[in-house]
Amino acid sequence: MEIDVVTGLENGANDYITKNFILAIFKTRVKIQIRNSTNLYNNKIVIDDFTFDFQKMEYYKNNSLIELFKTE
Repeated sequence: MEIDVVTGLENGANDYITKNFILAIFKTRVKIQIRNSTNLYNNKIVIDDFTFDFQKMEYYKNNSLIELFKTE
């Protein structure tokens, strides 16, 4: 719903993606967020207790590897 998008953006989100989305557009939006991130270091984004390693395609919470499916 339109109000959900507006609420999400007003509450601090940089973007809002609804289902059913086109994968190519989703990937491009993610790349833009990574490009604009001030937390990017060595192909990794660190946000609080979360680390996203884009070179290895791994995700960590509190330095523990979290298993994700390929589409996640």
